[in-house]
Amino acid sequence: MLRKDISILELALLSAQRSEQFYVETKVLEKPESADQRHSSNSDAAQAEQAIGMTASDHSVKERCTLTETFKSVVAVITVWLNLANPFLFQGAIFKRAGITSGSAQTKLKKAAFRFGFIIEHKLQVFKTILSVWEPTDIAYQKAGIQKPHYHSKGGYLHQFVIHHIKEWGIQNGFVVKIEFFLTNNKPVDAAMWKGETVIFWEVVMSEPMEKEIQNIIKDCETDLQPERLTLAVKDGKMKKKLEQLIANDSRLDTYRDRIEVVLAGNFVGKS
Repeated sequence: MLRKDISILELALLSAQRSEQFYVETKVLEKPESADQRHSSNSDAAQAEQAIGMTASDHSVKERCTLTETFKSVVAVITVWLNLANPFLFQGAIFKRAGITSGSAQTKLKKAAFRFGFIIEHKLQVFKTILSVWEPTDIAYQKAGIQKPHYHSKGGYLHQFVIHHIKEWGIQNGFVVKIEFFLTNNKPVDAAMWKGETVIFWEVVMSEPMEKEIQNIIKDCETDLQPERLTLAVKDGKMKKKLEQLIANDSRLDTYRDRIEVVLAGNFVGKS
């Protein structure tokens, strides 16, 4: 849900974005600005320039106006995004929630989000397509006016992104889901799911080295609670192929191999 105190300025900017009115020409004002209006405008311009390491002397009047309006537009998108009940969305879904459907407008705003230091980009494969996942920076949370959340699951932002959707998938399919579930050998599994007699363990694998996952697989399977399936969710096809080869070539996994599967994590995003 959006904050109840979202400003009229931010809502107006969203309307402007739908019309692709991101860049404005310098115009003579019909009425003089109030002191508060001048202060707000100057503050936005200063923040925008500071964000990309430039000063007022580096810009013409038109460039300063463009920079300020772009800064406001990006802040509006970030604010809408981070105030959603579920902010774990692909880039396209973020723009859709903000009402921005134009490809050129999205490209401009994405570039600006990088310039102002609001996002870090990750890539996640969904079937045969590579999609963009935005990680909000501390600056983004500050500009959105909300506190940076703390997640129960370990790992970086992309790990949090994936495990959220895996949990939602499990719940939607009738499973009881526990995140960071500790096994009897004190080994935590990223997610454990139960439905009747069916038990599924999930491990989210977003980074190298892949070799470390073999020992994790052995520990996951050598416990009192035996999973019917151990699913390893990986970032892309390259990682999937490498991990499958490591599993196939390790004789220590002979007993468990028929219970192990490697999947693309992105295929489970938004499946709830």
